[in-house]
Amino acid sequence: MEDIGAVQLIREIASGTRILTDSELKAVIEHIADAGFDPLALERARGRAAGIEWRGRIVRSSDMLPPAEVHYLRHVVAGHEWPDDTDLSTFLSSITALIRDEHSGLLFSSFQGTDQITIVRRSVNLRGPDGFEWVLVDYRLATGHWVTVFQPHKGLDILQSPKRSGNRVSRHAASSSPINPGPRPAWPHRADTNGRVVTNGDDDRHDDARYRRAHGR
Repeated sequence: MEDIGAVQLIREIASGTRILTDSELKAVIEHIADAGFDPLALERARGRAAGIEWRGRIVRSSDMLPPAEVHYLRHVVAGHEWPDDTDLSTFLSSITALIRDEHSGLLFSSFQGTDQITIVRRSVNLRGPDGFEWVLVDYRLATGHWVTVFQPHKGLDILQSPKRSGNRVSRHAASSSPINPGPRPAWPHRADTNGRVVTNGDDDRHDDARYRRAHGR
């Protein structure tokens, strides 16, 4: 199925007018896996990314960087959520592989009124020294790209955030896998919502605050 077909499927699912077949779900997953962070966007470094030496200079909180670099600096370099030998390219490829992994769960929801698709999977081999049990990826329909990737310290409880609503599960995260057995996670109940489109505003702001408190920043 062509990419434009996957985009149309996502729109129909978000509007609640379509239920995915297995082949359609695969097309949607492939589209999201290939989407990546928006290469033309810029995001404020803020939080944990500030103070890190990157590309020959010290990053300031007010610096505007590509989203892929901002999330890499926050969650890999500063947060140690991924293994310490993870470079930017490996970080991005690990996300693509996670989205395609049949053990990943997928749900449609809204974040502050903006339609998105969330992918979650146990961190397993992606868990670094200060990582957590789950990896979460948010793909925003308005931009057609990932907007955040991180390992939430609250685990799947983050899906119950009041900023998130209208959760509709399309594929459950696997209850177990050969490398990381465990119980099936609890998924949020369905609710309906409509709202405005916002930019950025990713959930890892909460983890930035937690990091600053822990490190006196």
